[in-house]
Order: sequence, then structure tokens, then C-alpha cells
Amino acid sequence: MNFIYTVTVFNAYEDGKLLTDRFKNDRTWGWFPTREEAEADIRASNNDLYFESGTYQYALIEEVPPGMMGGLDTRKGWWFKVDYDGNDKYEITPIEKPAFNSHTICFSMG
Repeated sequence: MNFIYTVTVFNAYEDGKLLTDRFKNDRTWGWFPTREEAEADIRASNNDLYFESGTYQYALIEEVPPGMMGGLDTRKGWWFKVDYDGNDKYEITPIEKPAFNSHTICFSMG
């Protein structure tokens, strides 16, 4: 089966503090033909496009099958925590699913 790999970013800050039970908003930026390409692009030097100087603190790559509402069958996802230092530098770390994702599948196409 063929898949696409979508990239969605999340803002989990509200009133200056990091939320642990939900996120404030999200944005799907695009898709790639392989997971490796999606991760390489997240980690690339152009990543301010995704993280907008710290506006978004998490990124998710989802493996999405073809079809209408294909995302409803999404089972694989790779999460990243993004820390911004205020000087256009990012530390991007793979993490387990955050708490705000415990009951949701397919953010990008669901």
C-alpha cells in the first residue's frame, strides 16, 4: 500500500504556560512521499517555516493511507518536541505521544 507522510505542528502554550492536557491550535503544513523526507525537512535549516519563532512547540509526522478520509485509518505517527532559544535556533527531539493526543487519530486529514 502507498502512503503519504503529513507534517502537522501544534501550539501548546496559553497565557505563557505550556498546556499538558490539550493544545491551543494546530496547522498541517504539507506532506512528503516518505517519512524520512518529512523528518529531514522538519530538522532542516528552513524549519522556522514550521515553528515560527517558537509559536509551535510540537510536530507530528503521520502515515496516511490513500482514500477519502484515509486518515481515519492512521495508526503510525512520529512526535517531536521543539524548543526555541529566541535566536532562531531550534532543538528538535523525538518524543512519545503528548497527553493531548491520547484520544485523537489523524490530525492532518481526519
